[in-house]
Amino acid sequence: MRFVDPSDPDGHARQPLWRGQTAPVEGVATTKVAAPRRQVHPATLTVLGVALLVVLAVTITMVVQHLTPKRLELTDLAAGDCLTSDALASSPREFDEADLNLDDLTRVDCTERHAAEVFAIVSAAVSADTFEPAGEQCAGVAPLPLEEISELDLEVRPLAVDVPIAAGDDVVCLVRDVTGRGLTGPTMMGSLDTDAED
Repeated sequence: MRFVDPSDPDGHARQPLWRGQTAPVEGVATTKVAAPRRQVHPATLTVLGVALLVVLAVTITMVVQHLTPKRLELTDLAAGDCLTSDALASSPREFDEADLNLDDLTRVDCTERHAAEVFAIVSAAVSADTFEPAGEQCAGVAPLPLEEISELDLEVRPLAVDVPIAAGDDVVCLVRDVTGRGLTGPTMMGSLDTDAED
């Protein structure tokens, strides 16, 4: 026997209820009732967004620091260090100590091509507005006479943070290749171990 719901225009049989749901009937399409969607609280989204930005910023900072060479400080240098820079590699006529900038200097292994080598660190004996007194002081502590250094196609040069140089400031004394070809090994200057002060 078939029960027909008079309110059903198609004349389908009344559907029995099963746990509060209409039981499916063969041959009749039924619509699924979607489960209610959980809403994410806006504050949660904000916190997640901020956390993601912080992680991204830290990652970018670490990559940049890793790829950017550490700036050399005068106190980082020691006798025997080999250096290169555009200013150091320039010809003697174009070279000027004022062009030497710690930001441009790179310390390299002495077996790599380089333009200069540190042979001493001294304390400036006098205050000066030029590099000349510091240069004379470096020449005075060089391990060879200037004539012999010149015969090796090298020249003695001072390096300071800035001019004017105050008495007591650190001055790095280096020998520089004047040919533009560069040095491919340590010079005898690297063996000099002095704490020379005038």
